[in-house]
Amino acid sequence: MFKWPEINRCLTVLIQNPNTLYVAWDKLLPKQRFAELVLHMNWDDLDKIIRVLSIKNEVIFEQSVTQSKSLFLFCSEMEQIEEVQFGVKSKSGGFLLLEKVTLSHQGPKDSNKQVKMKKRWQEGFSGYSISEGRKNIGDA
Repeated sequence: MFKWPEINRCLTVLIQNPNTLYVAWDKLLPKQRFAELVLHMNWDDLDKIIRVLSIKNEVIFEQSVTQSKSLFLFCSEMEQIEEVQFGVKSKSGGFLLLEKVTLSHQGPKDSNKQVKMKKRWQEGFSGYSISEGRKNIGDA
């Protein structure tokens, strides 16, 4: 049985603000080799995919990310997102999962706390990161 080498995670997911996720991927070499072995294809010929799953385990966003290493995702209902996945598509259209991040949702106990949290975030905001592009979940 194949064992993953002890390396840092290749997928990073950060909540940029209450409606935006920043997703980045790096340090893929061991997972590249695994995908090449399993799918019998060169890494450069594989279609790299970012997928977002809802709490109902439905794919609500899927984007080819072959030419980039990060992106911003806008979602008006962040609490519906359960998992962000990075993988590759096979020739037959199957999805080989290489890395995933499960989001933890903990809502505030009262609405006053939520308002204070939003204000604290706005006060501490210092700027944006540069990325290849911003994708809206649900856009074609």
